[in-house]
Amino acid sequence: MSPEDTFTMPASWRRQVHPRRGGVERAVAAPVADAEQQVQARLMEEAAWVHEMLSAPGSDPRITQAAGDHLKGRHDPLGAAHLALLTMHHSLPHR
Repeated sequence: MSPEDTFTMPASWRRQVHPRRGGVERAVAAPVADAEQQVQARLMEEAAWVHEMLSAPGSDPRITQAAGDHLKGRHDPLGAAHLALLTMHHSLPHR
């Protein structure tokens, strides 16, 4: 394939691009060094709130079970997401 057959997007156009399948290459930020400790501290601070929400009538049993399992060390993505929703609604680094 010759250079005439290859499209190279000008760098100035990148902010106008709406990524699609295959998207635009982006750098991934490194995780915050103490992220795990921050999350554990937040869960401890919000333990009463988490318990109240997980035991509330009308809560989805599948989600509350997953969150309870995650808290007991049986890691569950659904449980982790629910706990994040309950506790991480304010200031943690965005990485």
